[in-house]
Amino acid sequence: MTFHVLDEVLDLGEYGAALIVPPQEEITALQPGMVLRDARKNHHVLSEIQKEEDYTILCFRDSSPAALGRLMRDLFVDATAFEILEDAP
Repeated sequence: MTFHVLDEVLDLGEYGAALIVPPQEEITALQPGMVLRDARKNHHVLSEIQKEEDYTILCFRDSSPAALGRLMRDLFVDATAFEILEDAP
């Protein structure tokens, strides 16, 4: 399953990075520990899911905010698309 996030990366300092999922995306199947693949085929382990009003915040303890920021600025891929993988890489 593929879904899209907003193109802003939240820097959580020592806690990693977070991405925001807009309300129109249906991602009820996500659980902490699931692996997501970005447009560059990098894997990110979901550490926490939070809800703020209609938005969903995905937290990644092991992902670099700088690396995700570079991904969001890449004009050659659909950087906001993430795919849910069944297993860890």
